[in-house]
Amino acid sequence: MRSLLLLAALAAPIAAQQCAWTFSPNPIPAVSAAGGSGTLSVTPVEYLCPWTYFSDSAWLTVSPGPAGTGPGAGSVNWAAAPNLTATAVTGNIVIYDYYLYYKEPVTEDAASCSVTLGSTSTTTGATATSGSVTLQTGCVWNATSSVSWLTTGGTGVGYSAGSGNGSFTYNVAANSCYITRSGILTVQPGWATPQPYAAGSQQFTLTQTGSNSSLTLNPSSATYPATGGGGTVQVTTASTCSWSAYSNVSWMSITYTSANAGNGYITYQVAANPSAPRSGVIQIGPQSVTVTQQAAAAATPAVTGVTSAASFLAGAVSPGDIVTIWGSSLGPAAPGVTAQLDSAGTGLTTSLGGTEALFDGAAAALTYSSAGQVNAIVPYEVAGKTTTQLTVSYQGATSAPATLNVEATTPAVFSLDFTGQGNGAILNQDNSLNGKDEPAARGSVVQIFLTGGGVTNPASTDGWITTQIGGQWPMLAAQPVTVTIGGVPVTQINYAGGAPGAVAGLTQINVVVPESVTPGDAVPLEIQVGAAQSQSGITIAVQ
Repeated sequence: MRSLLLLAALAAPIAAQQCAWTFSPNPIPAVSAAGGSGTLSVTPVEYLCPWTYFSDSAWLTVSPGPAGTGPGAGSVNWAAAPNLTATAVTGNIVIYDYYLYYKEPVTEDAASCSVTLGSTSTTTGATATSGSVTLQTGCVWNATSSVSWLTTGGTGVGYSAGSGNGSFTYNVAANSCYITRSGILTVQPGWATPQPYAAGSQQFTLTQTGSNSSLTLNPSSATYPATGGGGTVQVTTASTCSWSAYSNVSWMSITYTSANAGNGYITYQVAANPSAPRSGVIQIGPQSVTVTQQAAAAATPAVTGVTSAASFLAGAVSPGDIVTIWGSSLGPAAPGVTAQLDSAGTGLTTSLGGTEALFDGAAAALTYSSAGQVNAIVPYEVAGKTTTQLTVSYQGATSAPATLNVEATTPAVFSLDFTGQGNGAILNQDNSLNGKDEPAARGSVVQIFLTGGGVTNPASTDGWITTQIGGQWPMLAAQPVTVTIGGVPVTQINYAGGAPGAVAGLTQINVVVPESVTPGDAVPLEIQVGAAQSQSGITIAVQ
């Protein structure tokens, strides 16, 4: 028993001091990112203890050094593989003497990491698809997606990773919406796993188009009466797809929207239509609903009077007479529609702005059409009649017949101020407009313009723009013509008939002003064609 205690006492101080070591170099200098190698010398401070060694990092390998591995003094060779990451790494050469572990650290610098992508963007269709992106780098890397419908990497991982030059694949889910969408694949060099805000990251943008057929509307069209009304449009699309609705016209409004994504419906209201047929569109995403509305019921035209377009006096009409029809709902709203040529370009149309004027069923050529006034040329077909029935039609509605007396001639001279009074519409011999500043010389020729001259010889054609036939103006007045200026009968009438180049119904009379006329700014002018006399109050300026 005493011997055992003695042995224990002798052993105690030796255990407290055993196996102390020094290492060289210490510390080991940092290694560049390219890697490196060296030898660690292991020297005992006291006692020749046995020891062994190992590395605690896979990138740092160790092997026996030239001085062996003890017991006692020795050395360890070490080698650091290249660092492909964006951070410095530290590993340890571990010396173990069966009592304690001693660590000598080896630090390797971070790599200078960058990455270049083979492409930076692409566009795909609405169907599911896949693709790949190539990259060049000298480091480890990872690739992640910003959106759920664009994925890369294995199931449960959520990202791709690799080292050095390579590529990664991606998968694109089908786009169930009509809206084009974009996702980003971010590639981080120097990191094996995704990191927030990694420096040097590059992005690959994938744009996926939508499909118009992914949203449907029911109904796709609707028709409403002039009184208007309301309606509903059902919207069918995927639950994740957003949409909105708007009307492109002011008279149709969206009154309610049930949702802004997925299946839903909208309601709308169509205002009453005060005029012509119209149409508008409700636009919902890429689809549209066309809404048409019928015209307001046309008011029945009403004829309240008929006057000469030259004298503005009521009375009988004559063949070719240019007249003004007064009333309501006769044609389009002001400013109305002015004269137009027919398709052949040889005469005036008989339908103007939707208006027609019929004399015993014969359509008159029109020079103007509006709601309250229509200017028409009485058809030559009324010749020989004592009365004629006038009706005016507009947008399918027809006025009650108005009975007009018919005479062979109803001469009325046009006036300069369109009142039917004062200075007549007269051209001097030099084609200047007659008036107090441009009076006609006695003995000169003047041209007087009037309507109501009756039929011509040969017969005129309704609405015809007169042209020469055989070098002559053929439309001569069939009735005798007399002219009086200042009470002096005109003895020289050079021409009386249709105005050359004008519409049939406008009469032109060329006369020589008598030398015996007393000059004045307002010399009375009277014209008689057949048995009818022109209106009083028309004058001519004579010097």
